[in-house]
Amino acid sequence: GAVLAIQGGLNRNELDYARAVIEEEIERLKSGRLTDAEFQSERETVIKRLLVTNSTAKDLEKWVSGHFYDSKVWQDFPDIVSVFQSFKRSDIEEFVQQNLSPNRETLLINYIHPIPQTLLLSFCLLMLGLVVIGVRQALLQPLALIDLRYMARFKVPPLLTLILASIFIFTLAIIGRFLFYLCQLINHYFLEGIDVYWIQLAAYTIMGTGLAFLLFLCLSLVPRKLIILRDRIVVKYLFYRSTSFGLDQIEEISKAKFADVWLSARLWKCLPLALGIGQPSLYLRFKNGQKIFFEVRDQNEFMTVVEQLRQEALRN
Repeated sequence: GAVLAIQGGLNRNELDYARAVIEEEIERLKSGRLTDAEFQSERETVIKRLLVTNSTAKDLEKWVSGHFYDSKVWQDFPDIVSVFQSFKRSDIEEFVQQNLSPNRETLLINYIHPIPQTLLLSFCLLMLGLVVIGVRQALLQPLALIDLRYMARFKVPPLLTLILASIFIFTLAIIGRFLFYLCQLINHYFLEGIDVYWIQLAAYTIMGTGLAFLLFLCLSLVPRKLIILRDRIVVKYLFYRSTSFGLDQIEEISKAKFADVWLSARLWKCLPLALGIGQPSLYLRFKNGQKIFFEVRDQNEFMTVVEQLRQEALRN
């Protein structure tokens, strides 16, 4: 459907006057009080303006991007001037009577922002910092470095990195688009009707900080390294989060190839960070069903450290 937009920059005390003028003009068109001479004059004014404003390719680009972008409706660029020249007074009056009714009218008022941009940017940075602190408090689990025995980064093959990153970004984009659409609905049905700036600012702040919080939570799902302490193994993630497993919870630690994991039931509930092609990778399974298929710099060293600590735990 088409939308007729009437807009302009006004002072606050001019709003009632502008609305009265618009309503008076619409009523004049509905009642047929517009004379042929007035219609001809207004039409010529519009046509002259179109001839001046559509003289460059950049001007025509605005029409294409904003009006004639749907190739199913517009097979080519229409002759806008000829279209306006073909309008008759009866066409305008019929259109106004059929479409310009009060129940179809939407009034949007955009005020000048009362807060300077520098102050608003500082506020946004402050809220972002508070979100980071909140995520840190929620996810961070302090580790006793005195118990540190071994640490290694996951060595993820480039091909697998590309596949996992694509899946992660695609999923994040779908979730983000849905949440953005939800925020648009809230804004359209609730916030736009509230003519109080500070209430709108508070609502937008809550939505913005909530989205940032969820983004950081998503980043906390990306594993980075393995840390072995005296009595447990810790999987450290990209953004503060970590999960730990007691050494006594290890049910299996072995070397496995591609077919042993990717083509078997062992892939279920497994965090696959290796392919196992060319040389075996490490397969770690815990009693709670969690599994990790991964590579580190020195696989034999990793297995040796884990076995030594498990033996020490058994002796104690």
